[in-house]
Formats: sequence, structure tokens, C-alpha cells
Amino acid sequence: MSRRQRLRGIASASLLAVATATSVAAAASSPYYDLISVGCGGVTDDGVGHIVWHPDVATVAPEESTRILKYFEGPDTAACLKAILERDPALTTEIRAQEGASERTFARLQRRIHEAWDDFDVAAALEEVAKSGARGPKTQALLDRCAAIRVPFDRGVAGLRAAIRPVQDDAIVVGRPLVVEFTLENRGAATIEACFGPSFEWTLWDGKQARGIAEPVDHPTCVQRFALPPGGKASRAYTARVPEFPAGPARLVGTVQVVDPTQCDEYGCDRASVRTQDGVNVEVQRPAPPQRGSK
Repeated sequence: MSRRQRLRGIASASLLAVATATSVAAAASSPYYDLISVGCGGVTDDGVGHIVWHPDVATVAPEESTRILKYFEGPDTAACLKAILERDPALTTEIRAQEGASERTFARLQRRIHEAWDDFDVAAALEEVAKSGARGPKTQALLDRCAAIRVPFDRGVAGLRAAIRPVQDDAIVVGRPLVVEFTLENRGAATIEACFGPSFEWTLWDGKQARGIAEPVDHPTCVQRFALPPGGKASRAYTARVPEFPAGPARLVGTVQVVDPTQCDEYGCDRASVRTQDGVNVEVQRPAPPQRGSK
């Protein structure tokens, strides 16, 4: 073997060693990620599923695991981790199809999940809590970055929760106009930009019967635009006449229309409906009988 061939062989071996070391480093991920997995069982929407926390893993010291599960784990961080993954539709599809995957496919999927989280410095936030036992600037920076994510309309609507209340403080009177206010709260981890639509519905329920009104609109447009960060709220009032209903206590529930202002044409905008989960207690009164006029 000539000297040139030997040098070429040494150079090739060195490059292979560097490439191998680089591949190993790239494949390595934070041990804190071993505390987290993404499950898709029982998912009814088109999201990635559930963030699952594992308190006992060999790669994380017990005291650090305890701190993370006590101070980092929560609805806000779980929603944040999901929102990061759901930015990538292809990754979301792979996560939802992971059941029954081979060990190799599962390992590759985990690397992709961890790489997505690394783009948002999730490991740094986990380490911050693991070492200090408190959320600090790195965790807040992570939540702030998640809040800046703009999610697709259908994903954002899934994170909205609706509440309803009558604007007036006195009783609801049959036959008279009733002004109700719908309030939407963003329970997701990312900002949603949408609009209140013109359509709404509310119903009175007294345990025996239900009566309500509906104002459907075939071609809805944007009536009131909003951009809700996580925890943000927006409200709009709607008016309709109270239908025939017995006097006494009742429960008021309703549904409000939300439309996508970026998907509109001559036939209106894409829309969805958000229904109140709890409703509110109200008192229904019958109108006072007309007084007889004096002669």
C-alpha cells in the first residue's frame, strides 16, 4: 500500500469517526424527555392526543423527577407541548398512527418529537425546573413562544370554551327581548384568530321541558374579529325574544357561531359552533296581565 493510499485510508477513517460521533450526538436527546410520552388512545379530534407523564424513569434522578412533575407538569405546559407538535401536520399524522408501530419506527418518531421540542428549548425549561424546583424565565419563555403559535382554525376552535349570561340582572320575561352575552375563553396553548359569526342559539331548561330560539345564518360573515392568546377572552351580545315558557327557575345554555375570516367567499365563511358547557341559572317570569282601563 502506498503512502498516499495509507493517508487516504486514515482520512476516510477519521471522517467516518467524526460522522459517527455526530450521528450519535444528533440522536441523543435530553434525559428529561424520558418523563414524557405522547399517547393517542381515545382521541376524538385530529390532534396529537395526550401528554403522559412518567414519574419513575432510570435516566432522571428521583428528586428531579419529583420537581418536574410538581412544578412543570400542568395543563398549560401539556397544551404547549402538544401545540408545538401540531405545527407539523405530517408529524401529527405519524403520532396518531403510532399504535402497533415497529420499534425502529417508534424510535424514529420519538427523535422527531424531541427535535420539535428542541426547537422551542423545552429541554432547557425542564432542566430549569429539575434543578431549581420552580418555574423560571426559561419556562416562561417556552410558554410565551407557544402562545405566539397560530393554530389552524379547527384546532383553535377545539380549545375554545363558551359561557353565557343574560345582560340584565332582573328576571327573564316571556315575550320580551332578552340580551345574552356569550364569552369565549381560549383554553389552548396557542393564539387563535377568528370571528364571532351572526348565528347563535339559546335554550331554557327547567328539568321538564326545554324551549329556545335559534338564529341560523346560511352564509355567515365575520361580525366581530378577535385574537385570543392562551387564557384570553372575547365577548359578544345577541338579542332575541323570550319564547313561551313556564314561570320559575330554569337553566340557560346556548351555542355561538365562530367563523374563520381567512376562508371566506361569496357563500360566506367556514364556521364552527361552540356550545356552553355549564350554562347559568335564571328566573323566568310571565308577563303581567294588562290592567283594565278606567271608564
